[in-house]
Amino acid sequence: MKISSALLWVVAPLAALNMACSSSAAVQAAEKGDYAALKRHLADGLKNNSLDGGEARSIAEAVARHEVQKASGEDSKSRVRELRACAAQASGILEDRAGKDDEAAALAALTLLDERLARPARWRDRARHEAPHWRAVGARTLVDTDQAEQRRALFADLFTPVRQAAFRAAADAADPADQPLLLDAVRLDPDEEARITAARGVGATGGAASVLALKDRWFASSEPVRLSILRAWGTSSSYEVGGREQLFWAAEGEQGAPALIASVLLLRGKGHDADVGRGGFLRALREGVAAHRVQALLLANLGDAPQKELVLKAAESDEGPVKVAALGRLTELKDQRDRALTELGAIAAGDSNERNAARSALAKARDRRVVQLLADDTSPEKTTEPGVRAWAAGELASMKEFPHAAQPLADEDPSVRTRVACAILAVPR
Repeated sequence: MKISSALLWVVAPLAALNMACSSSAAVQAAEKGDYAALKRHLADGLKNNSLDGGEARSIAEAVARHEVQKASGEDSKSRVRELRACAAQASGILEDRAGKDDEAAALAALTLLDERLARPARWRDRARHEAPHWRAVGARTLVDTDQAEQRRALFADLFTPVRQAAFRAAADAADPADQPLLLDAVRLDPDEEARITAARGVGATGGAASVLALKDRWFASSEPVRLSILRAWGTSSSYEVGGREQLFWAAEGEQGAPALIASVLLLRGKGHDADVGRGGFLRALREGVAAHRVQALLLANLGDAPQKELVLKAAESDEGPVKVAALGRLTELKDQRDRALTELGAIAAGDSNERNAARSALAKARDRRVVQLLADDTSPEKTTEPGVRAWAAGELASMKEFPHAAQPLADEDPSVRTRVACAILAVPR
């Protein structure tokens, strides 16, 4: 039946009003934490295919805000941590939470500072606070020259998060006078994350002396600290004064992740530097444990014939993680995409250990055959593991499959709800 233009003047506003009411009802349920009602609204949105990205984001923001506001104790810190991946999009929620006085508020403030979403001056007076969690926030703000003495004093604080924050401030400050104490921290700090951050601070200032000092600390360091040392050698302030030679040494003489990262850093250069880096990178593609080969495959340049050939060879590997990573890269090539998607689809539909990795690869390739598989993974009736439900929703969100991705916003687990909300908020508009 044809509707007259006059009738449309009446029908169209009413339809829009009904849609707005439906939308606001879902958001209102999320704001109240009425997840039974929200679950019904989300199911209706899926059934009617009426839940678009804007609505999903509005619901996700309401869920995230409610979860962060209502949680207490250790749960409140967990909810704040779960918003780090979408800190820019959730900055208003974090700002509100940072206005309180507890540890979660301090963690929200630190997140805002680390992500450059707040001015350091706002919390600078907390550097002398007797509560260690707020002292850490204050330490993170000490990036200016006139705060150097106070910053260095906090390198020795008894509370580990304070030292970590002070070392991050040192990396921003890039003050050469910090180097001796930072080098001591790389060797002696009892916390690995603090040692990693201290090495990053050394790299920010650089210089020939620091290159040799970091080499001295290399041999007693864990692999994560060694990777931070490699990145310090690769900085502009160290590369030309000895960092290059140390990267040569690591690329040619080390194994696993250190050799790979050194090679990648050298590949940024030209001439002999790039040749050495390329040789080390090709070795990483050919040999070593599966985890390191997967890293190399994800970084491979498919426009380089030898690298492409090794990726093609890896796609035939008997090692599941290596095979899936290679197939995922081959979906980027027009002449290989269909074959790679077919093989990934078979793995994704199976029950091997690589099933989820294959589903992620299909999601990255925007292949819709994975949508229902991931949707099943978000259901508590089919997937009892909360982490898998949150992961699957994140993959669906990355594909902008919002009706399916939004369903776990009403999950029974608050961590799942918050992580899914963050995944939806983080999707580019």
